[in-house]
Amino acid sequence: MEDVDAAKNQEQPKLLDGNELVYLGNGWRATGGTHGWRMSPGIYFKCVRCGYLMSAESTEQTDFCFCGTMSKDADAGRFGSVLGDDRIEVYRTAPKRQSESGAR
Repeated sequence: MEDVDAAKNQEQPKLLDGNELVYLGNGWRATGGTHGWRMSPGIYFKCVRCGYLMSAESTEQTDFCFCGTMSKDADAGRFGSVLGDDRIEVYRTAPKRQSESGAR
């Protein structure tokens, strides 16, 4: 378990390196789903307790945030938070824009 947490700790900064997160809202409606969570590449869920960013790719493996509040069971097709759906923040990744202040 410690090896998994160490790997997850290393992946979080890599996600933000070269990407920015665009806040879409809270809960399943922010994913564009009509009756539940819409899983798709480039979408991430953020735990409001520990700040862990979880991929919304449905093909990825089962995952848990660092504090255990948010979980995804890829095999069973389940996702959620013990705090409720509206406490899950939803983000889309976008490439970081180059700063224009130094360009002339």
